[in-house]
Amino acid sequence: MADIKQHEYDLLNEIGQDPMVTQASLSNRLGIAVGSVNWYIKRLIHRGWVKVSHLDRTRLKYDLTREGMAVFTQRTLMYARDSLKVYGQFRQKQKSL
Repeated sequence: MADIKQHEYDLLNEIGQDPMVTQASLSNRLGIAVGSVNWYIKRLIHRGWVKVSHLDRTRLKYDLTREGMAVFTQRTLMYARDSLKVYGQFRQKQKSL
């Protein structure tokens, strides 16, 4: 699986929910500086996970690519699997008490 940082995952999630989201809005939602949002988005574009379209002089649209969606989905499935594993271990521990 591709190495993905938490902020990158969060950005993919936000972009997947709203392709018209602004960098300022992403900054507010994620609690990171606008400059950091810009840097992470450029990184996501470079990795081929996001593509950007210029709608006019001031508006951008971000779309997840097929690769970006695959990375996002893999990370989500891994989190769910790991959470279920921890839950199962917790249940086993409680049964043995």
